Amino acid sequence: MESYSEQNDIHAQSVGGWLVKNEKKIYIFLVIVALLFPLGIFLRTPKWEVQNGVLTISPRLFHAKMKDYKDFGDAPWYPQKETIRAIVIKNGVKNIGRLAFDGCDNVTSVSIPNSVTSIGWSAFCVCESLTSIDIPQNVTNIGGCAFAGCKELQSISIPNNVTSIGERAFNYCLRLTSLTIPSSVTCIEEGTFCGCRSLASLTIPNSVKKISEYEVFTECYSLSLRIPKRFRGKLDLSDCKSVTYY
Repeated sequence: MESYSEQNDIHAQSVGGWLVKNEKKIYIFLVIVALLFPLGIFLRTPKWEVQNGVLTISPRLFHAKMKDYKDFGDAPWYPQKETIRAIVIKNGVKNIGRLAFDGCDNVTSVSIPNSVTSIGWSAFCVCESLTSIDIPQNVTNIGGCAFAGCKELQSISIPNNVTSIGERAFNYCLRLTSLTIPSSVTCIEEGTFCGCRSLASLTIPNSVKKISEYEVFTECYSLSLRIPKRFRGKLDLSDCKSVTYY
């Protein structure tokens, strides 16, 4: 009877022989993988162009994911930001990346398709000329500072699938007069509405279980707020015009 060691030697020789016999095939396979991997990343990255003041972002194939940029000004279209007046995102793009359009202060209109499910941190921060935006129904997350400093933004509708609104998402949207929070939202982070001095009315739905204690409604001088009574005494609402607990 063969020993365990002898059996292992026979198995190793068999595997080694197969590797030698198929060395060329293995090499070709590895080369193909090495070529296809970066190609796959490239094909999943959306393409873009700026023509006549319109920045168009579209998928190369069926779908694409925008990059999350690390620093302000990293987006490839940033050097042309002064010429961009409108942003059109084509169907198939899955998200709006972190810092994607931060500082595009001449943009007045944005078109977002239903394929988008998330809006990244500071995505539209300081888009000072933007007056309105329609967020598609499939969006579930609005990142922190997403619309902070959009001082001309007057109205925005948050879709029914959004569960969280990031910190300072609407910070100092000075002309924002109307906003509806759907019952899907469960958490409102710090400073979300800080500086929304024109916001006239807002109802916090009963679905919201957590509201940060830090500057959520600071400088909301025109605001008539309706809020669940479980938050009574837990938040600083002194800057609001009126507060109704229900």
